Amino acid sequence: LFRSDSCVPASGQRVAAEVIGRTVREVLPGTESYWIDTYGKVALDGTPVKYENFSAELGKHFEVMAFRPSPGRFACMVLDISERKRAESALQESEAAMRTLLAAMADGMFVLQDQRIVFCNAALPALLGRAPEDCIGLPIADFVAPEFLPLALQRALPGIPAEVPYFTPAAARVEAWRHILGADRTPQIGIVCSGNPNHL
Repeated sequence: LFRSDSCVPASGQRVAAEVIGRTVREVLPGTESYWIDTYGKVALDGTPVKYENFSAELGKHFEVMAFRPSPGRFACMVLDISERKRAESALQESEAAMRTLLAAMADGMFVLQDQRIVFCNAALPALLGRAPEDCIGLPIADFVAPEFLPLALQRALPGIPAEVPYFTPAAARVEAWRHILGADRTPQIGIVCSGNPNHL
C-alpha cells in the first residue's frame, strides 16, 4: 500500500512509512468489501473506474478514480467530497420542505425556471382550468397578463422574450389621440395599445 504524505487518514497513520507494505485492512480494519472488490477488478482486467461512495470506516464520502498502471496493480486518486454531499443533502431537504409547503396552500403556487413552470401545487391547474401535467413546462406568458409580466419577472417588458410582441400599436387609436392632443404631442396612455390575443 502506498499513500501520499499529504493525506492524513482517520486511522492516525501520518507518514507513508507507517502504511507501505501493509494491507488495507491492516491500516483500516473496517474497510468495506466493495472498495477492495472494485480495486481488484481494476487490477485484474485493466478497466478504469470513476465513482462515488461512502466509507463507514472514515465516515466520509469519496470520489474515486482508479486505473491500472501495470498488470496486477492499481492506482487511484481519492477526493473527499463529504462537504459537497452534505450541501446537496441540505438542498434536497430544503426543496422537499418548500414543495410540501406549496402543496398545502390553497392559492395557486408555482416555481419557474427559464420562465417556465417546473413545479406547481394542486391549486394552480384548477385555477387555470388545465390538467396538472399540462402545467409543467408552461411559459409564464401563457397565463400571466402582459401588464403584470414585468412585475412577475422583475424585468422590463421589452426584455421578455416572446414569439410575438406583447403589445402592438393600434394605428387608428394613435391617430385619434394625436388629433385630440395635437400634432406636437405624442400619446403616452395605454388606450393607444391593443393587447395581443396570444397573450391575453
